[in-house]
Amino acid sequence: MNYKKWILFFFTNIIFVMLSIGAFNFFTDYDILYENPHSFYFKRIQRGVDALNAGNSIIDSSYHIRQGALQRRLHLENKNPPIFALGTSRLLLLNSSHLQTNNHFINLSIHGGGINGIIEMWQYFLNRNNPSLPIPQYAIIEFSPPSREENIFVDETLFRAWSEKYLDREIQQRSLERRRSFQTMRRAELFSFSYLLQNLQFINRDNFFAIPNEMLVGKRTIQSDGSYTLHNHSPQDEKHFIDFGEMLTKDNQRYQAYRTLIKVLALDMQSYGITPILLLTPYPPLTYDTSIERSDFLHIVEADILGFATEHGVPVVGSFNPYRYNLDASYFRDANHPTAEMWAILFENFTFGDTDAL
Repeated sequence: MNYKKWILFFFTNIIFVMLSIGAFNFFTDYDILYENPHSFYFKRIQRGVDALNAGNSIIDSSYHIRQGALQRRLHLENKNPPIFALGTSRLLLLNSSHLQTNNHFINLSIHGGGINGIIEMWQYFLNRNNPSLPIPQYAIIEFSPPSREENIFVDETLFRAWSEKYLDREIQQRSLERRRSFQTMRRAELFSFSYLLQNLQFINRDNFFAIPNEMLVGKRTIQSDGSYTLHNHSPQDEKHFIDFGEMLTKDNQRYQAYRTLIKVLALDMQSYGITPILLLTPYPPLTYDTSIERSDFLHIVEADILGFATEHGVPVVGSFNPYRYNLDASYFRDANHPTAEMWAILFENFTFGDTDAL
């Protein structure tokens, strides 16, 4: 009988340890896998959003992609500004002063989010189902060839709506595979010892603090309109700009899928009465020159987007070509990210409708 008691004791303790790990991971959740509103990191992000809604700024030294996406969704709750922006880290510095919109603007771009982050924020708009909120008038959509390999997927609900109308078979299949992979990972990480260690490692870090808008300190500051202020950036050598330009030389299925989804997104917004504005972000002169010396890739992509925009009545702001706006290297933080001053130039002659009425 003793060995049976030991076996029972052993398995009881194993179960207790596994349940403890699962509970700790679920209620800490550094990677926001479960979006539990009672978890440590969910509540931390909510406190930051509360500070933004009170008109303060917050220092962000730590948000990763999934935390940033949650922060954007929480910031959007109960808001429907006439103008909003969807993009990646390239668009983070765009603020209401660049658009001259009297603060009727919110920047929902996600640092590192890629096309998935852009689509996720649009999906959140559709899922809110709050008839008391007016429909936005304008949506600024960043378009640029992805700077890294992306596993493109569409959220399950949006996928069902889009697949019948717009998406080809290959994108449909990749979307389903990515969705299944994420669901599998969520289940595995709940009782994962490695996720436990990660949660323990970061639980005492990543603190933010709120500051008045006029006291902008720190590297990454989120403003009350969702835009970022970056105070420092490291100068890059010439090779950095050339290498990035050499990457922008090949049109392939990944870029074509990206273009397809941006076009689908614009058409979907039009069906809801929103005017999409496609934003082509210029590249630094050396990066642009390097790319066009080696191929017509950027010319082909831009011509494709302009043709689509003309056919469907979609406004376009910007160009991959920096010379159209007399932009030199001083307007770029690196080969892929502009300074805030560049956005003021791009939108200088663009006129929005009467957004004050909303």
